[in-house]
Amino acid sequence: MRTAGGGRSRPLLPVWGALFALASLIAPSPARAAEVIDSTFCLEEPRAGCGAPVESPGTVSIGRLPLNERGQRVVYFYSFLRLEPGKVALLVTEREGGCYGSPPPKLYVNPTMRSSGWASFWEEVEGRSKDFSLALGGRGLLAVGVVPTKAATSRKEAPQGIPAVNERFIACPARLAGQVLDADGKPLAGRNELKELTVTP
Repeated sequence: MRTAGGGRSRPLLPVWGALFALASLIAPSPARAAEVIDSTFCLEEPRAGCGAPVESPGTVSIGRLPLNERGQRVVYFYSFLRLEPGKVALLVTEREGGCYGSPPPKLYVNPTMRSSGWASFWEEVEGRSKDFSLALGGRGLLAVGVVPTKAATSRKEAPQGIPAVNERFIACPARLAGQVLDADGKPLAGRNELKELTVTP
């Protein structure tokens, strides 16, 4: 095709293609239905976030651990998540040490989340505790179930930001591992690398 000046015009398609490609790089990606924004072991009780986070893999002496309201040494595994209504996450920790024996895996769910049709779901998940083992092979496993706090009002409702905590009692030196998993035992997307902590005498 010739222009009014007599020269040939260039096809517009490659130009538009380049613009679309550039726009795809600039435009923000949609939030995932289930995503970990942050997770870490903490040496202070998480309130508005993790208090005194510990790098992973990390080491801390038992005397540095905080005391809970019962006077017990504890360590916290904290995570901030984004979950769509209807999605489920489990904060999983494992604890191994000479004074803990071999307790069966446990699932903790807030009593309010066991109602309204969730009870049978959590019972089914608890029966699959071996699906949630981490670096320590399921020893001393505790999974804390997390769901959004309100029901969906539409299919396009944005994921909710949810802080969640898994508290572990520490009576003697221990190895701990922590990660956020979905209901199938797979790690959630986001900043969700396996976290490891060693507690020394």
